[in-house]
Amino acid sequence: MQRRGFGWILILLLAAGTAVAQSGGLPPGLDEIEAVSGLTLPTALTFAPDGRLFVCEQRGTVRVVRDGALLSTPFAALAVSSDGERGLLGIALDPEFAQNSYVYLYYTTSAQSLNAPPTPKNRVSRLTASGDVMLAGSEQVLLDGIPSDSGAHNAGCVRFGGDGKLYVSTGDGGLNRNNSQDLSSLAGKLLRLNPDGSVPADNPFSGQAGRRGEIYCYGLRNPFRFCFRPGTNVPYIADVGGSAWEEINIGQPGANFGWPISEGPNPAAGVTLPAYAYEHAGVDASITGGCFVQSLTWPPAYQGEYLFGDFVRNSLGRLTFSTNHSLSAAATLGPSARSVDFAQGPDGDVYYACLFPGSIRRIRFVEGRFALASVPGTIAQGSPMQVRWHAPAGRNNRDWVGLFRVGTPNTAYQWWSYTDGGTSGNFALTAPATPGSYEFRYLLNNGFGDAVRSLPITITGYELVPTATRVQPGGALGVSYAAPSGRPPLDWIGLFKVGDPNSAYGWWSYTGGTASGSFALTAPTAPGTYEFRYLPNNGFADVRRSAPVVVDGYLVSASTTRVSPGGALTVNWAAPTGRPARDWVGLFRVGDPNTSYGWWAYTNGAASGSNALTAPAAPGNYEFRYLLNDGFADAARSAAVAVGN
Repeated sequence: MQRRGFGWILILLLAAGTAVAQSGGLPPGLDEIEAVSGLTLPTALTFAPDGRLFVCEQRGTVRVVRDGALLSTPFAALAVSSDGERGLLGIALDPEFAQNSYVYLYYTTSAQSLNAPPTPKNRVSRLTASGDVMLAGSEQVLLDGIPSDSGAHNAGCVRFGGDGKLYVSTGDGGLNRNNSQDLSSLAGKLLRLNPDGSVPADNPFSGQAGRRGEIYCYGLRNPFRFCFRPGTNVPYIADVGGSAWEEINIGQPGANFGWPISEGPNPAAGVTLPAYAYEHAGVDASITGGCFVQSLTWPPAYQGEYLFGDFVRNSLGRLTFSTNHSLSAAATLGPSARSVDFAQGPDGDVYYACLFPGSIRRIRFVEGRFALASVPGTIAQGSPMQVRWHAPAGRNNRDWVGLFRVGTPNTAYQWWSYTDGGTSGNFALTAPATPGSYEFRYLLNNGFGDAVRSLPITITGYELVPTATRVQPGGALGVSYAAPSGRPPLDWIGLFKVGDPNSAYGWWSYTGGTASGSFALTAPTAPGTYEFRYLPNNGFADVRRSAPVVVDGYLVSASTTRVSPGGALTVNWAAPTGRPARDWVGLFRVGDPNTSYGWWAYTNGAASGSNALTAPAAPGNYEFRYLLNDGFADAARSAAVAVGN
């Protein structure tokens, strides 16, 4: 992104390579507000299934916004290089985040980073969430060594596709533009990984000598942002151009988008032309990409539209693409405020990160239609709630807005209010005392039909907080709980294996009808990932689950998931205290149950440590294993490490 000030990116809409004139404001029916303030250089954002907003700050912190409030304690604080365009640049949540709590980040390493390389490199790491903070020691490096030669052109977007694969955009490194055409380099590419960092077998260059199997498409300069078109597995890649053109490219397996051979809509042999491009024409520009509108809170004219912005030109626009991904129309949307990343929220509004002065802004449609917006996710019983509504002009003064249980067709629960013929407004209320899934509905003419419904809201008064999120087998473990007053004495709390719907493991206890309390227990002896569940009235359904609790005490991770034969490799390990001195850590071929390859070392009874070694000379997939008591059983294995050129 270098050149043009700080060099971040977004897009002004131009038709057929000609600039569309920028208007003085958003079109009628749209407005923009500041949703979150108090951030420092926010670079990327993503929403969790429960409505929380995760935001990256360039200098290495991940922040969480819950119910519209920026939490004071960071989710994570990583050691990163943040000079120039380096830093913490991208974030994605696992499609199974509600079950596994995995958070994926793209950042530039510093000397203090986990297993830091000798010079700054871009990498992809995976963290595990424990509530609103990361689980200590959970970072696993999935892909390392992505060039950051000059501090510029790092790219940095990570997104999951509809195929469950993790896609990663990388820049050319800012020093050697020919990296983009070099298939032995990770720079200037869109990469495609399995969620554990390994290479999918169906990638276009997988298994080909001299070519990195992670590459999905190439010939990109600085594809800072991309997104997937809803209902497809097709990435739309916004590539920051050189001195002449900005591009949106449609990702295809093996496609070459031309940089530095060609740029913009200029044909060259073997080059796939951009689906949309606009010329600088003497005015600097920097495209970052956007998102697709896919919410009924927007009118039909906007459904399926690609909204985007330009960081340098401070502008927003919209594009229409046909089903075969060709451009149908381009139009100006209006001004923006230094936008660098976009996402559509669970409320249907479009959110973008504003690098300067450090905020999240929200674009919403409020004119000429029925609309309901409220904070989705989980709200405690009795807490303040608000709903924003809008209706076309001239509506009946007997229209009303009510709060209903999801799935209940006729009866409003706890609250309703007339709109009195207005076209928009806000209603404040108190969340119901009865837990459950609720929704707001706009009811026409005294309630004889509903025009629109809000996203679901879970009302809960239940809380479960474990005393630890990692514990040794048989170690001390506790949980505190809270529930609405007046609960039956037969409510109970149990410890379950994550993913097991029916069986409590090792422990459960009745609450005795109390509204809050705590229990102490002994952790299971069987390793695994567990969770506490609050089960009302003798356990026929759970209403609350705790953060995951990992029971094992054993950890083993490699410094990288790919290394050259004979290259430097480090293993980090941890174990419960008091382990025998004859436990050891070994490097094995994946799938070979018995033979250690090239290296092993005793732990000497220590609870944690790191060991440096030389990678095997023989190419292949390897893994580290923690072996108990001279190697008779393994307690933990690392992610696979690919040894090869």
